[in-house]
Amino acid sequence: MSGCACQYNEYEIRTEVCRVCAAALPQQLDDGSLNPEWLQARCGWATASRAHDITKLVQKTKKNGVVTEWKSSSDRDRYMDQLLAERLTGQPQNGKSIYSLNERRRLETPARAAYSFFYDREVVQVGFIHHLFIERFGASPDGYVGDYGIIEIKNLDAAQHIKLWEGGEREESVFSEYRPQVNSGLACTNREWCDFISYQPAMLDEELKLYVNRVWRNESETSALENSVKAFLEELAQKVEMVKSRGISGYQSPALTNQLEQSIALARKPNAVHARKGKGII
Repeated sequence: MSGCACQYNEYEIRTEVCRVCAAALPQQLDDGSLNPEWLQARCGWATASRAHDITKLVQKTKKNGVVTEWKSSSDRDRYMDQLLAERLTGQPQNGKSIYSLNERRRLETPARAAYSFFYDREVVQVGFIHHLFIERFGASPDGYVGDYGIIEIKNLDAAQHIKLWEGGEREESVFSEYRPQVNSGLACTNREWCDFISYQPAMLDEELKLYVNRVWRNESETSALENSVKAFLEELAQKVEMVKSRGISGYQSPALTNQLEQSIALARKPNAVHARKGKGII
């Protein structure tokens, strides 16, 4: 592909997918399953779909009714551990399968078609979009709309879908979980608005099956999100280096080092015969 800057190891296996190739990767295969190459392209990256976890902090100390310190939430910690493992293994750590996840992904196709039909808008599917200046941060919007918009599709269960239609606090209670993902999608694509879509085909009323809420880019929210992501990635990088430094090549006790050096020296002696069962070298 023109402009390709992917990185490969000595076995000609692609280890890092460049911006150009990542954007062209389909998220799903023809059978509706996730594309392994798309999963690999996101490996070790902070992604928009997990921005809710990245920004999730809990109160640590409170003085005179004012929060004086925040700490990382359990969800943030788990995601940090997942990416740490991905950075160190080079393999996606997808965790346990979520019941009905494949079915929800299959519903994205009719949801996208319904949106295009009812709103008379063409949707262009894209792959994994790198953030313009934050390395190892990206998003996979469910489509581009025109030159300025994106869409984010959710196939929520009926109860959650109905809350969106109720509006007010009930609507916000559902959407608030996805706001960081929407903001991340806008930040990574550098676009102006996102149509947040919920599609629930089980609704008897045809007009209630497709919920659409347009979210405009908010620079204040975008800046706060980007700062959270940068802090998260800096902490992740430090953990990666800390773990690497504790490897056998990064740290050895003097006694172990001396023992290894003696063993190597003995093994290199001409005509040395190694006895078994710890009887030494003859």
